Amino acid sequence: MKAWSQVCFLVSLLVAGQVIAAPVSSRSLKEIGLSQISYVLQAQHQEDGAIYQTGEWSTKIYSTLIPIVVGVGAPIGSDEEATPFTTASIVNQLAQIYLDHPELKEDQRYHQIPVAISKAAQSFERYREGELYNFYPAKVVNGVRVHQPADMTLIKPWLGFTNIPQDADTTSVVLTAKHYDKLIQGKVSQLSNQVIQSYSKFRDVNRKPHYYNRSEGRKQTGAFLTWQFDEDDPQMPRNYFAKPEKGVRIPFNKNDVDCVVNLNVLRLLSLHSSQNIMGVKESCQMIQDMVENNEHSTCGIYYPNSFNLSYAISYVVKSGESCIDSRTQKQVLDYILSEQNGDGSWMNQKDVWKDKIQSTVFALNALLEMGDPKDHRTYAALVAGTAFLIRQMKTDQSGHKYFKGEVFFTATALARTMVVWKSNAYTTVLAASVLLKMHQLFPELDLDFYQKVPYVPESLTPYSGG
Repeated sequence: MKAWSQVCFLVSLLVAGQVIAAPVSSRSLKEIGLSQISYVLQAQHQEDGAIYQTGEWSTKIYSTLIPIVVGVGAPIGSDEEATPFTTASIVNQLAQIYLDHPELKEDQRYHQIPVAISKAAQSFERYREGELYNFYPAKVVNGVRVHQPADMTLIKPWLGFTNIPQDADTTSVVLTAKHYDKLIQGKVSQLSNQVIQSYSKFRDVNRKPHYYNRSEGRKQTGAFLTWQFDEDDPQMPRNYFAKPEKGVRIPFNKNDVDCVVNLNVLRLLSLHSSQNIMGVKESCQMIQDMVENNEHSTCGIYYPNSFNLSYAISYVVKSGESCIDSRTQKQVLDYILSEQNGDGSWMNQKDVWKDKIQSTVFALNALLEMGDPKDHRTYAALVAGTAFLIRQMKTDQSGHKYFKGEVFFTATALARTMVVWKSNAYTTVLAASVLLKMHQLFPELDLDFYQKVPYVPESLTPYSGG
């Protein structure tokens, strides 16, 4: 937030403080957060269909004009996308809510979370290859097992392009989800040697950098590569339009380094106390360098949101054995606090997709995990951000509160702003996490309080009460 806008908020919230002692009503953040969980649980598929299987959540892909012209994406509306990545991302947030809020144990909606997580864990099987996972489901084409989108609109020449190998990102979020599934059941999960060896093998060493990484000054980082496949494998088709059955191929033949992919790997390794493997130290150093250099908006090839880096860092820190030092954490918190808008929101930077809701839920989750909510500057940001979210809520036909999904993932670097993934359930579960945590921290603040938090755009003078 600009300095003047920050002052506006601090002054306005101090004035609004006169209603802090308002009694708790049925219009609490707890009830709203649980309503959002109900929305997410009802959005989970309960039976196998043509695109999704039991336990999965839907994703929608939106393509802009240029991809559509070359035959990628629906010209009208969106495509459906069956991927374990979305399902696992939702599971990981649901699991964290379940573990962080035992005070909800008397509510039936709370007890439905482990059931939903177990269903999701069972759905991952069709994406598995050995101990690793693919972004797309498997199918057989001309007698050859390939991985391809289940529904995306693609002209025939592009079908082979999507027969991609397993990747570190999908594998990490899926195995994190499976870890939480077992943890909630009271079981112990182990990370296989195949996964550890794959991460250690495919690292950014002794290679020429991907063009996007090169533009960011990232080369020979030693960090984890995205694709778990040798980019120099002579068997990999070099023709972008080679048929699917000709073999798997890394998009545009070049592996890459993504900050959030690395953080997802670090989170998984931390949960399994496996931080001694090759690449961890280098990955952590790369992340800390990216924060130091303020690369929040650009370091994620597949993650175009400016606040996804902060969010991902916060959950690596939360996982326990974090290699992200306290200086870097403070820099992340200072960045978040400096970027808040006058209406309480955060907005994606350096991208055509501004996505204020998605940016805000990322920023608030990071503040809640790493910040001190009793620090007044952080408190003011949390309250203002929560008030903004409440103003954006929608209600479905069943009366459940939810948020319209915004961009949380994207395609290759070449199509970083042109082919994007959205999920109502994912955006909503992130918001539910914020509201339940805010209720846990400040139970005396009910919906009426947040609705009275002044809206102070930068163009106005500081709120003076009255």
